[in-house]
Amino acid sequence: MTPMFRFSLVYGMLLGLALLLVEAALYFIAPTMTYPEIVQIAVLLVLAYFFVRHYKESVEEGYLMLGDAMRVGLMTGFAAGIIVGFVNFLYIKYIDSSVLEELNVLINKNKDLTDAEKADSIAALYSPMYHVAVQCFVWSIFAFVSFLVVGLFLKKEKTIFEDNKIQD
Repeated sequence: MTPMFRFSLVYGMLLGLALLLVEAALYFIAPTMTYPEIVQIAVLLVLAYFFVRHYKESVEEGYLMLGDAMRVGLMTGFAAGIIVGFVNFLYIKYIDSSVLEELNVLINKNKDLTDAEKADSIAALYSPMYHVAVQCFVWSIFAFVSFLVVGLFLKKEKTIFEDNKIQD
């Protein structure tokens, strides 16, 4: 396992847990908040800064290429999406099923879908793989962009002169 992959898995799990804690806190503290996703994205940006800075110092010995920051962001977001998707599925399935009922109503109101397409869409809502796949995709994109922005500020590439030191 490469250091980048190991780093992404560990910090992806931390990111997933942090996002779940923020989501739970918002659920209890501000249940009527219009856009709670903004708080989650702000947490993602702050954690992305700390994760990229730590990756730069611990894995890359003080250097960071933009491509490395983007790869770490993509893998970290994917790992976080697995955790968030699975927990969200458990929440929707067993704790608050009103979300699924609202989605069922929306799907049934859609006049563009045939009955078979409606049945397939409703069946997908009850699948844990659907929730995990959607969350993995969403958080991978958000993390990719966040780590890209942070990587632009923290990048420091090796020059050709630093690799070729003159031997005495």
